[in-house]
Amino acid sequence: MDDVLLKDSLRILSRLLLKHYGQQTVILIDEYDVSLDKAYRFGYYDDMSDFIRGLLTQALKSNDSLYFAVLTGCLRIFVRHF
Repeated sequence: MDDVLLKDSLRILSRLLLKHYGQQTVILIDEYDVSLDKAYRFGYYDDMSDFIRGLLTQALKSNDSLYFAVLTGCLRIFVRHF
């Protein structure tokens, strides 16, 4: 599957669900940050961040079929105190 279609997949799915059920969709994305962390550790962060940015833009920002979305992460954020 090419990247353009893959990045648009959640928006397409939510549009099809709206058409079938007649209700806007709810999108729940759990632990999105794990794939970014793995990409960082194994050297393909730029490609993964580009993909995630495109996917989330299509699914969440420009999606008329969306009612609401919840995006969660699970990695700890460490704060360095100076």
